Formats: sequence, structure tokens, C-alpha cells
Amino acid sequence: MLIVLVPLFFFLLWLYLFERAGRAEIRLSFVKTLVLGFVVVTFATEFFSLFGLLNVYTFGGFWLAGSVLLAAVVSGHLRQTALTFWERMISQLKSAPYLVTAGVGVLLLIIFVIAVASPPNTYDSQTYHLARVAHWTQNGSVAHYPTAILRQLYQPPLAEFAALHLQILSGGDHVANIVQWVSLIGCAAAASLIARELGLELKMQAFAAALVVTLPGAIVQGSSTQNDLVASLLTLAFFLFFLLSVRSDDPGFGYLWTGAALGLALLTKGTSYLYCFPVGAFFSVVHFFTLTDGASRIRFGRRVAIVIVIALALNFGHFARNFSLFGTPVTSGDDEVRNKNVTAQMVLANAARNYAVNLGTSSVTLRNAIEGAMKRVFGAELKNPNSTWLDNEFKVEFSAHEDLAGNFLHIVLVTLALFLAFFAVRRARDGSGVIVAGLAFTVVFGFFLFSALLKWQIWSARLQLPLLMLGSVLVAYTVAKLLPRAAYVLLALAFASAIPFLLFAAPRRVLGDNGRFVLFDGERRHKLFKNLPDAEPLYSAAAEAIKQQPVAPEAVGLHIDYNDFDYPLWGLLKDDPRSPPLIFHVGVTNVSKRLAGSRPAPEFVISTLTGTSMDGVQYREIWKNDVVRVLRRVDDADRQ
Repeated sequence: MLIVLVPLFFFLLWLYLFERAGRAEIRLSFVKTLVLGFVVVTFATEFFSLFGLLNVYTFGGFWLAGSVLLAAVVSGHLRQTALTFWERMISQLKSAPYLVTAGVGVLLLIIFVIAVASPPNTYDSQTYHLARVAHWTQNGSVAHYPTAILRQLYQPPLAEFAALHLQILSGGDHVANIVQWVSLIGCAAAASLIARELGLELKMQAFAAALVVTLPGAIVQGSSTQNDLVASLLTLAFFLFFLLSVRSDDPGFGYLWTGAALGLALLTKGTSYLYCFPVGAFFSVVHFFTLTDGASRIRFGRRVAIVIVIALALNFGHFARNFSLFGTPVTSGDDEVRNKNVTAQMVLANAARNYAVNLGTSSVTLRNAIEGAMKRVFGAELKNPNSTWLDNEFKVEFSAHEDLAGNFLHIVLVTLALFLAFFAVRRARDGSGVIVAGLAFTVVFGFFLFSALLKWQIWSARLQLPLLMLGSVLVAYTVAKLLPRAAYVLLALAFASAIPFLLFAAPRRVLGDNGRFVLFDGERRHKLFKNLPDAEPLYSAAAEAIKQQPVAPEAVGLHIDYNDFDYPLWGLLKDDPRSPPLIFHVGVTNVSKRLAGSRPAPEFVISTLTGTSMDGVQYREIWKNDVVRVLRRVDDADRQ
């Protein structure tokens, strides 16, 4: 029941921010609630981690105290302004465009049902997103630990911080997917607010929000434990808050929100550096040169410095842990995701591939034509190991899988909007040109940085979601100014194109191939392995071999590779009714091995690798199948 404290806290925080706003600001208060809520999550996690107190008691007490405090503050304010408060609330709700809002609401409701009905079976979650949450929970700290999967350590942790609180308070992972779902709502709200700053009426603001929610990549991730929607929300919030601050000549408080959004975006995903940089550069440079005197420019420079300081402060704990282990604050030092020996041809080929992964349709002819054209133009560059992640082979395919889903309609619309925005600005003549230029600059330059700095990956479409969401606002503006009646047709196309990704998305399908409703079919444990079903019987049998031992082991070691499943083993081993064991990695060969300390060697080891000697301790094989082995420590009695 403690889990109800988190939504209660966020609801009370939203009420407080809404009540304090000078005008009806349901959406802006909601975006601010999410941003401030993530700041609270970061502070609580880092603070309690210092003392090894990441547990249900500290988290429960923290969220209870926060909720009681907010309830006292909110009730005090509402007693004085209740009538005005409800008048403002009802007024804004009445003004919402009902048809579009209802469509978006239904879409979000279905995604919510999928999210709560499905276990967190994203492949990356099995290897590091939720695996790191399991390790943190056991350790009572987010301090780095020995692991064969370094992504569990150096990757930005904000989304997982939020999942950590939800899982500890709920006692499981049944609500872990909600972090992304709530972030999707925040993305829609932020997009609509940027559209409002462009001078668009409510219907076109809703159009921008609908385009965001109908992005195929957003739909399939809205029920997952990936972090792209969290990163998208915070990137859009950074754009929005910076825009609001410079437009209103904010006395300084708005820059606190700007710094918080930037810091949280960087604490969520590495691509945020690429997408937030053009936002910050554009508004900093443009606003600096619009100021007419030196004093104003110095004051603005100080405010930008505040933004940077807040961003760095929010990332301090994570940066410090990384620097201590890796000697660098943001990577492991040997990460192979960056392009090498960059050339103009390489960047063009990467940009073409990053664009083309969104062009998959059910038409085999069209897909083959795109692939053929790409191979004729770029040839061997499409297989250049200096710009291609591992052995990823370029191809254009139509997929509803959460890692591979493209965004055909949206990327075409964004591309057209980039070309037509100039004509839209000329027709509008309302001073919106600077914001339009900021959107266009962020989308184009962000895409360029993404292609120039990072190796191409088959799942790059989902990494582009923040740019496509900002681009969706540009689409709404262009349509509103040039051909407003086309909005209805485009909305119909967007909702229609969303259906396959809503109902047939892997690995959380609503309907089977025969059209039968399958969302609730099967055991939760089976669905956890949906991305790698062949691994389930192997992992289950290995865990069962350990649980059948006469005495429950105190600890079980994991001897696995850098991309093997980690998280599912926690559930399989921790449900031992005798006594759940400690679980940690052994035989680690990377730099994190020096964090092992002097802990005792586990009695049993589950291994997907070769060898029987780990960390100077000898083991013998007691069970095996094609891939997984169970090893038992060789003690002195065994040697005799």
C-alpha cells in the first residue's frame, strides 16, 4: 500500500503548483510537477544512498512526510481560494477541444492498461535498466559494484532511480512501466505548451499533442522500462522553460526550472547532450544579441551560468561515481558507440541510415527501393565498422517491435515542415519566427550531431524521439499557418497509423496473429522472457537446480557476458521459500572488478561462460544445459 504515497505526492504537488500559478495552467503545472518530482527522486536516492538506506522504511517515510507536508500547504491555500481555484480548473477543462482530447485520452488509457498488465520485458531492462535497480535494492546504495555489464554503472540513471522507488515501495515490478507512460503524457503537455507559445489556438495545440502521442516509437515505449520517453519529456521541458524564461525576461526563477530540466535530461540518457546542446546554444546566442546594453547581457550570462550549475549539481553524484571508477564522468572510457575517423561521406551515410530506419512500411517494393538506392549511393560505407555499431546490418523493415519501430508518417511530415516553415512564418507575421527557427535548428542540428558523433544502430529510430516530438510542434505550426483544414486529415492518418503499434507491438502484444485478445494470456514469468523466449527454460532450470539443494545458499554468483540477461534471474532465485540468496557478479574481468572487496565467494554460481575458476576460487560443475551451467564451490572437504 505504500506505493500510493508516490502518486499522492505528485497529485498534491500538481495542485500546489496549479494553485500558485497566475492563470489557468493545468498543463504547465503538470510539466513542472514531473520535473520537480524527478528532482525530488534524485535527491532522495542520492541522499539515502550515502548511508546505505535505500529501503522500504526510508522511502516510505520520505514520501509520507512529503505528502503530509504538501497536504497541509495545499489545504491551507485552498481554504482561502477554493472558489477561484475550481473556476480556473473548470474554465480550462471546458475550453479543451473534446474530440482530439478524447482520442489522445483513449490512446493513453490503452497504453496504460498494457503497461500495468505486462512485466517489464524490454531487452535492455533485462540486461541493465532493471538489473541495476535489483542490485541497488540489495546493496541499499547506488554506489558502483562489480559487474560484467558496465552499462549498469556508467549509463545515466534517472529513469531507473524512479523505478527504484516504485519497486521498493510496491515490493515488485508491476508498476515499473508507469515511469515511461507518465513521461509520455508529459511529452504531449510540453509539446502543446510550445505550440501555445507559437501563438497557435487550442485546437492546434491539441493537434501537436496528438502528433506526439501517435508517434509509433512513443506508443510502443509508453508501456516499457526504456528511458527514451523520459529523455524526450525533459528535452521538451528544457526547450519550453528556456523559451518562457527569455521571452518574459524572467527575473531568474524560470532559469531554475530550465537548469533542472537540463540536468535531469542529462541524467537520463546520453543522447540528451546532443539534443539539448542546440536548444541551449540557440536561445543563449539569440537572446544575448537581442539585449541592448552590457548590464543586461551580464545579467543574462549569470542566469545561463545558474542553469549550467544546477544541471551539474543534479548530475554530481553520478559523475563522481563514474569518474572514480572510469576516470571520466559520462562513459566507461572504452565504449564503442562513437564514430571514428569521421569523414563527410561517413556523416552523410549515417544521416541517411538514421532517416531511413523510419521509412519502413508494409510495402516490400518501397522498402527494397529505398535499400537499393542507399546501397547505390553509399556502397561499402553502409558497412564501415568505424561508423556502424558492432555488426548491425542496414535494412529498411516494417516492425512493431519496441526497439525497431519506425515513424514513417511523422518523419515525412517533419521533413515537409522544415521546408515549409519559412513560408508559414512569412504568412503569420506574428513574431513567431524566432521560436520556429529554434525548433528547426534543434531538429536539424541535433540530427546532425547524432549522425556525426554516434555509430549507426538498427534501433536508432527510438533514439530520435525527442527530435521527432519537437518536429511535431513544427508540423502543427506549419499546418496551422498554411493549410489548417489539413489538420483533420493528418489527425485521422496519425491515429490510423498508430493502431498496428498499439495492438501488435512486440513484446507486449494486445492481439495475436489470429486477432485473438492475448494481453492477459500466459504467466507473468513467461512474458518476462518475451524478447528471448529460448532463454526461459534454461534460466528456470538453472535456478531450480540451486533451489533443489538441501540447504538454501546464502549467495549465488552470476558469471555472465556483457549482454546476457541479468534481471530475470533475480525473480527466479529470490522466490526461494527457504531464504532468498544474495546475488552478485563473479569472475568480472573489466575495471569494476576492483570494487569486489573482501566479500566471501558464493557457494553456487550460474554461468553462461566457460571456466571453473573465478576470483581465485575453484568451482565444479553440478548441472548444465546447452548454454547455462550451475557451479558449486570446491571446499576443502570436497578436495579430500
